[in-house]
Amino acid sequence: MRNFFAFMAVTVMAATVSASQARRDALAATPALPATYPVGVDTITAVTPADDPVEVFFNPGKMFGFGDLMTADYANKTGAVFRSAGNSKFGAYLDHKSTLMNALSASTGQPESIPIDLLYGMKGDSFSWGAGLHYSNAEDKVGLKKSSSLGIGAGAVADAWEAYVNLGFIGKSELNTPTGTTATANLMIRVGGQYNLGSGSIYADFQSGGGKTTALATSTDTNITNSLLTIGFEDKLKGEGSHLFYGVKYEMYSVKVGDQGSGTASRLPVYFGLEADVASWLVARASFAQPVLIDSSKEVAPTGTTITDTTSMTQPALGLGIGIKFGKFVLDGTLAARGNGVTKGGDLNAGDFMNELSATYTF
Repeated sequence: MRNFFAFMAVTVMAATVSASQARRDALAATPALPATYPVGVDTITAVTPADDPVEVFFNPGKMFGFGDLMTADYANKTGAVFRSAGNSKFGAYLDHKSTLMNALSASTGQPESIPIDLLYGMKGDSFSWGAGLHYSNAEDKVGLKKSSSLGIGAGAVADAWEAYVNLGFIGKSELNTPTGTTATANLMIRVGGQYNLGSGSIYADFQSGGGKTTALATSTDTNITNSLLTIGFEDKLKGEGSHLFYGVKYEMYSVKVGDQGSGTASRLPVYFGLEADVASWLVARASFAQPVLIDSSKEVAPTGTTITDTTSMTQPALGLGIGIKFGKFVLDGTLAARGNGVTKGGDLNAGDFMNELSATYTF
């Protein structure tokens, strides 16, 4: 039945702030979406903290929100370099696997292999823009596996607003054995933006797309569509060496698999987070999210049997992390990511301590 479970979705460096995947994860606690079918969409969280390199994947214009740097993430085995040249900036991100390919490889066993993202942008007095290209192409001739992906994105950031659009043109993963599976994605789109009101920000994000999987043994196709709409408001309170943010967002998620399989969720998470210097060499981070008032989800198996049908059952999500500074070099780590919105958590153990590490050097 796992052939049913693959579907596609496109996918300021300040004195007291580092920029890395581990930092972002510690500040981005959000309850998980229903997971019977692999979730191929990206949730939006924490829009007001200083920008991170990982944000260029939906808005390349954000590359001007952090300095020239090199960053590497241990858990995800990714790395990136960003450099400026006058009013221009360019970057390269290696092995950042798209949400699309993570979902597709669930049925074929052939994930994206060494993808590359190339980015370029320009900055004016009060406006910056950026564009990006995502590409991968791999083949295992002995194992009869192939994968490829191609997408583009563009975004802009101004004093009062920002906007972005991303398109996925190619997404394919193949296991070409007699009992294998192929998964092909249709055109995917992601659009969104943000408008700043004083210290607060209104934001919206929409992702939509589809595709199909084919079981080669029976030539059976399974069509797949999915979407996620997010609308939210976030405010912040900044002090010397600290950034407190809090907000609320509405999320409406849906996925349809075959004739009868489906998943839906509608919820209203309230969230907050804090990043603060606790010493000249140490930064602490924490974030928390919990749906309130609106919280419903339902999942139906491809056979038409209801798997889950719940109201107000989503558990809180928690993120904790630290950053250790050594001059221009910063080592970020997550202390805990327990309580993912599905099961309760919060106990800190060896499996959570510095589970994800990122290293960043600012030029």
